Amino acid sequence: MGGRSSMKQVATGKSRPRKRGVGEQVFAEVEQLTAGGAMKRTAAIAHVAERLGSNPGTVAANYYRIARQRGVALRPRRRRGVANGRRGFTSATLTAAIRTIESALRAQAEELVALRRDNERFEELRRLLRT
Repeated sequence: MGGRSSMKQVATGKSRPRKRGVGEQVFAEVEQLTAGGAMKRTAAIAHVAERLGSNPGTVAANYYRIARQRGVALRPRRRRGVANGRRGFTSATLTAAIRTIESALRAQAEELVALRRDNERFEELRRLLRT
Protein backbone atom coordinates (compact mmCIF):
# COMPACT_ATOMS: atom_id res chain seq x y z
CA MET A 1 0.00 0.00 0.00
CA GLY A 2 2.61 2.52 -1.10
CA GLY A 3 0.39 5.10 -2.81
CA ARG A 4 -2.46 7.20 -1.61
CA SER A 5 -5.91 5.85 -2.20
CA SER A 6 -8.93 7.86 -3.11
CA MET A 7 -10.79 6.39 -0.14
CA LYS A 8 -10.08 7.18 3.49
CA GLN A 9 -10.66 4.58 6.20
CA VAL A 10 -12.90 5.67 9.05
CA ALA A 11 -12.75 4.18 12.57
CA THR A 12 -15.92 2.20 11.78
CA GLY A 13 -14.11 0.37 8.99
CA LYS A 14 -16.27 1.96 6.32
CA SER A 15 -14.70 3.91 3.50
CA ARG A 16 -15.61 7.41 2.50
CA PRO A 17 -14.33 9.55 -0.34
CA ARG A 18 -11.26 11.59 0.54
CA LYS A 19 -11.76 15.34 0.34
CA ARG A 20 -9.74 16.66 -2.54
CA GLY A 21 -8.59 20.19 -2.94
CA VAL A 22 -8.02 21.10 0.72
CA GLY A 23 -4.37 21.76 -0.05
CA GLU A 24 -5.38 23.85 -3.05
CA GLN A 25 -7.79 25.87 -0.89
CA VAL A 26 -5.15 26.39 1.79
CA PHE A 27 -2.59 27.43 -0.82
CA ALA A 28 -4.97 29.92 -2.44
CA GLU A 29 -5.97 31.47 0.89
CA VAL A 30 -2.39 31.81 2.13
CA GLU A 31 -1.32 33.32 -1.19
CA GLN A 32 -4.21 35.80 -1.00
CA LEU A 33 -3.31 36.81 2.58
CA THR A 34 0.38 37.27 1.70
CA ALA A 35 -0.19 39.08 -1.60
CA GLY A 36 1.69 42.36 -1.78
CA GLY A 37 3.38 41.77 1.57
CA ALA A 38 0.11 42.23 3.46
CA MET A 39 0.99 39.40 5.85
CA LYS A 40 3.97 37.14 6.46
CA ARG A 41 3.55 33.55 5.28
CA THR A 42 3.85 32.11 8.82
CA ALA A 43 1.17 34.47 10.13
CA ALA A 44 -1.08 33.66 7.19
CA ILE A 45 -0.70 29.92 7.80
CA ALA A 46 -1.52 30.43 11.50
CA HIS A 47 -4.57 32.51 10.53
CA VAL A 48 -5.84 29.86 8.12
CA ALA A 49 -5.21 27.12 10.71
CA GLU A 50 -7.21 29.02 13.31
CA ARG A 51 -10.05 29.61 10.86
CA LEU A 52 -10.14 25.92 9.95
CA GLY A 53 -9.68 24.76 13.54
CA SER A 54 -6.64 22.85 12.40
CA ASN A 55 -3.04 22.45 13.48
CA PRO A 56 -0.73 25.08 11.92
CA GLY A 57 1.74 22.32 11.02
CA THR A 58 -0.93 20.51 9.03
CA VAL A 59 -1.89 23.69 7.19
CA ALA A 60 1.77 24.46 6.50
CA ALA A 61 2.32 20.94 5.16
CA ASN A 62 -0.63 21.37 2.80
CA TYR A 63 0.57 24.79 1.67
CA TYR A 64 4.17 23.75 1.01
CA ARG A 65 3.15 20.52 -0.74
CA ILE A 66 1.08 22.49 -3.25
CA ALA A 67 3.72 25.24 -3.49
CA ARG A 68 6.38 22.66 -4.43
CA GLN A 69 4.04 21.09 -6.98
CA ARG A 70 3.53 24.51 -8.57
CA GLY A 71 7.23 25.34 -8.54
CA VAL A 72 6.93 28.31 -6.16
CA ALA A 73 10.35 29.65 -5.16
CA LEU A 74 10.89 28.56 -1.56
CA ARG A 75 13.88 28.49 0.74
CA PRO A 76 15.65 25.12 0.61
CA ARG A 77 14.36 22.56 3.08
CA ARG A 78 16.37 22.06 6.25
CA ARG A 79 17.79 18.63 6.79
CA ARG A 80 16.53 17.08 10.00
CA GLY A 81 19.10 16.27 12.65
CA VAL A 82 21.73 18.57 11.23
CA ALA A 83 22.56 21.77 13.10
CA ASN A 84 24.44 24.47 11.23
CA GLY A 85 25.71 21.99 8.68
CA ARG A 86 27.30 19.75 11.35
CA ARG A 87 26.29 16.31 12.44
CA GLY A 88 26.20 15.60 16.16
CA PHE A 89 28.45 17.09 18.79
CA THR A 90 31.99 18.34 18.45
CA SER A 91 34.74 16.62 20.42
CA ALA A 92 35.21 19.80 22.47
CA THR A 93 31.54 19.78 23.44
CA LEU A 94 31.67 16.11 24.40
CA THR A 95 34.90 16.58 26.38
CA ALA A 96 33.39 19.50 28.30
CA ALA A 97 30.27 17.46 29.06
CA ILE A 98 32.36 14.53 30.31
CA ARG A 99 34.39 16.84 32.55
CA THR A 100 31.20 18.31 34.01
CA ILE A 101 29.86 14.83 34.75
CA GLU A 102 33.17 13.76 36.31
CA SER A 103 33.17 16.83 38.52
CA ALA A 104 29.60 16.17 39.66
CA LEU A 105 30.43 12.53 40.45
CA ARG A 106 33.51 13.57 42.45
CA ALA A 107 31.43 16.08 44.43
CA GLN A 108 28.79 13.41 45.16
CA ALA A 109 31.44 10.95 46.32
CA GLU A 110 32.92 13.56 48.67
CA GLU A 111 29.48 14.41 50.02
CA LEU A 112 28.75 10.72 50.58
CA VAL A 113 31.97 10.32 52.61
CA ALA A 114 31.02 13.36 54.73
CA LEU A 115 27.48 12.06 55.29
CA ARG A 116 28.77 8.64 56.35
CA ARG A 117 31.16 10.32 58.78
CA ASP A 118 28.29 12.40 60.21
CA ASN A 119 26.13 9.28 60.47
CA GLU A 120 28.85 7.51 62.49
CA ARG A 121 29.02 10.49 64.87
CA PHE A 122 25.23 10.49 65.33
CA GLU A 123 25.24 6.76 66.01
CA GLU A 124 27.94 7.28 68.65
CA LEU A 125 25.84 10.02 70.27
CA ARG A 126 22.76 7.75 70.27
CA ARG A 127 24.75 5.00 72.00
CA LEU A 128 26.01 7.46 74.61
CA LEU A 129 22.49 8.81 75.27
CA ARG A 130 21.01 5.30 75.70
CA THR A 131 23.41 4.41 78.54
